[in-house]
Amino acid sequence: MAEQAFPGELWDIDQLAAHLKTSKDFVYTLTAQRRIGFLRVGKFIRFAPEHVRDYLNSIAVPAEGVHTGKRAAPTSDITNAAEGTRAFPTTVRNVGGRTRTPRTPVAPKVFS
Repeated sequence: MAEQAFPGELWDIDQLAAHLKTSKDFVYTLTAQRRIGFLRVGKFIRFAPEHVRDYLNSIAVPAEGVHTGKRAAPTSDITNAAEGTRAFPTTVRNVGGRTRTPRTPVAPKVFS
């Protein structure tokens, strides 16, 4: 059986909450859901910096690209609406639970 290296410094709940700038309740939730690795020393919970690093790497959201400040071109094909097919849904459910019918898309004007 391979022997694990001693983790060195161990953090308690208060130190980890301060490091993550969260509440102690959030750290307890992470441990209860087994989303972060921890060590149990008697009745105490301790965290190795490697466990914290692994957790932060698992929740990191990678960047998708460089933000230019310009809006992206529309991806829906409005010209299909002129051919009789709708590019948009016929009804949309609002947050309040009511349904409404969206405005009919208008084909772009062509200047020659």
